[in-house]
Amino acid sequence: GPDTYRAREKARELVAAFRAKHDTRGLATEVVDGSDGLSALLGRLGSPSLFTSMRLVRADGCLAEMKISEVRQLASKLEADKDATIVLTVEDEAPTVKVLEALEKAPIHHYNFATLKESYFLAYIYEQAVNMGVDKLRAKEVSEKTNGDTWLALQELSKLAANPNAPLSTASAEAELFITVDSVIQETQGWRKTLAKNEEENLLTVLLSQARSLLRVQDGNVEGIHPYVARKLKNMRMQDARSRFMQILRSMVLTRTGFASGQENEPLL
Repeated sequence: GPDTYRAREKARELVAAFRAKHDTRGLATEVVDGSDGLSALLGRLGSPSLFTSMRLVRADGCLAEMKISEVRQLASKLEADKDATIVLTVEDEAPTVKVLEALEKAPIHHYNFATLKESYFLAYIYEQAVNMGVDKLRAKEVSEKTNGDTWLALQELSKLAANPNAPLSTASAEAELFITVDSVIQETQGWRKTLAKNEEENLLTVLLSQARSLLRVQDGNVEGIHPYVARKLKNMRMQDARSRFMQILRSMVLTRTGFASGQENEPLL
């Protein structure tokens, strides 16, 4: 980080390269909860894979949860296990000099993804826009509107790729939409009144996306989910998120198949 979109993009590239070289059957790549810190990794270091000569363990955010003494312990374990295990982590913030010094003993590759500013950000957005078939003028508009937020910029470019004339989202409207979505998913007090006031046409789509992301976070799979969103969803306390997801999915299916529309969907949620 702190540009976690590009950092995760690099992480996907590294995982794909590892699988192509060492793990074509997908048996030696594992994702663990980085918030568990060192404890999530200790049991895996020093115990070789039964299926391949190398194993990759992804533990996003693990360094942020460790004390310096634990980072040094991790470095020693990695040095001893360097021919058998690779640990990959995407950190929300760049590791401090102290952490990087503590890791020096281990074979380490550090990819720094600072937030892109001004002309550098514009150049990156232009490159993405070309790949997605988005007009250069609209791409410049996205760059100016999103001000270095790669996650938001790519979301806006994806929208323009589908509809070149789509208006760009405003921060206040988007914030209000997600407040509504969180309230509906968790069925907080007064959520039906909040839902009735909603005027966003894409509410159901966002609802389904967030509910699905919630299930993934609960299962420990945060790949491709914005770190802020992952942290927020992890703190949601729901007794049966899966049933809530199925209710929202049913509502979406009924809408797409023409059996329900507009306010007819509200009782289904």
